[in-house]
Amino acid sequence: MHDDEDLDRSDADGVAAPVIAALRAADTELGSNAEAVWNTLTWGEGIGTITQEAVQNFLWYELPLKWLAPPEDDICTTMAAAAAALFDGLGLDRYATICRSPETAAVHAAYRRSDGEGRRAFRRAVERSGIDPPDLDDFTWGSVMGPDEASARSTVAMALEQAIAAGELVPGGRGWRDRQREMTAATLDRPHPSLPTQTWRSAILTERLEHWVSFARGRSPALGALRARHANRLLHAIPPPGDAAERLAPLRWLLGEADNQGGLGLTQTGALNRAFVIEATQRWQWWDLGFRGPNRQDDVWQLGALFDLARHCGTAPGHRRRLQLTSLGRRMAADPAVAWGAVVPWLAGADEFAQMMAETATLVLLDHDGELAAADLWPTVAGLAAEQGWRVGGHGGEPPGERDVGWATRQWLQLGDLFGLVHELGEWRSRRIRLTPAGEAAMVAYVRSRAAGPRSGLFA
Repeated sequence: MHDDEDLDRSDADGVAAPVIAALRAADTELGSNAEAVWNTLTWGEGIGTITQEAVQNFLWYELPLKWLAPPEDDICTTMAAAAAALFDGLGLDRYATICRSPETAAVHAAYRRSDGEGRRAFRRAVERSGIDPPDLDDFTWGSVMGPDEASARSTVAMALEQAIAAGELVPGGRGWRDRQREMTAATLDRPHPSLPTQTWRSAILTERLEHWVSFARGRSPALGALRARHANRLLHAIPPPGDAAERLAPLRWLLGEADNQGGLGLTQTGALNRAFVIEATQRWQWWDLGFRGPNRQDDVWQLGALFDLARHCGTAPGHRRRLQLTSLGRRMAADPAVAWGAVVPWLAGADEFAQMMAETATLVLLDHDGELAAADLWPTVAGLAAEQGWRVGGHGGEPPGERDVGWATRQWLQLGDLFGLVHELGEWRSRRIRLTPAGEAAMVAYVRSRAAGPRSGLFA
């Protein structure tokens, strides 16, 4: 509880004091709770800081998880009622409606069952509210954000709220998701308020790249310097090469066959069936071990690599008995540029260590005009990984060595060979690793997807 002098200091525009005084005169506890809501939402900055985003976060997250009360007290119901009364007095009718809504009651009921259920209900409620900024085809919000990204997200949420208030966006209405994405993209492309030469989108990109470099410098000065040397190259999107359709032809053929056949039948273990394996090996001449044909997907590494890649890209849901395409899978089959953009972030697979090793190997190769002896490349990458703090073999494990890096980059080299992106030249013991022109475009785009992509709190 705060005395009147404390409220005066936090009521920057003087609108809350008479409302809270009237509520306190009618019900002392209600007035005190309304004052607590006001101070929580405004932090002394006045009514202009109250947004739908802030109200929803308060009601559906902070109140159930962070406000302590005796077990017998229903703090959520009590404080939601106080917030509704406060907003009534302030003329913020939409916010008062949210406080009294069935959605709020349902979220609070979910928290009473368990924190996990409550958090899931919170995420669903926020998503249905219409103000939650969606991901775009070319932009994904991070779960960990820098100041510019967090400000951009709030700016988009406010733009969506204003559109809802004006009737320009109706959550749940026809085509509202597309309209929401259009408005998000338009807001991200507005000028940044304090960086005249940048938009919100470019400011986020710059912020992410700066973090990518500085994070490495804090752990490995050598890796930080390596990233810094190539950071400017990542400021702009890397277009697909002119022969992207040819490079990705095997993958797009697989997706096209799944689309044409209404899905591909899988074995009991969830692999491609034998008839399709034989058809694929004949189509792409992947079998050269004599007259005996392959029996299963595991006999043909190219098919296994393509199948895993298709799953990682989100082209098919995880059904065990049938490979059926998502809308993204169908677009990838039809458009090589879409396929290229979807494939590039997954060229090293889904394992974070493998992804990091492929990223570092790419940067080292770029430092050497795209080609280096494996005997020099793998020790360099292993040394940078060890310096950054990577360990293999679980908690307390050893720093990675050349063999660990070689194994981690196996999928990247396989896909690189399959798509003509990376060549391994010469005898095995003296082989050289070389990026083709298409491979350089792919791998620079791959590094950009990690450096300028959403942060998640993992090694960056």
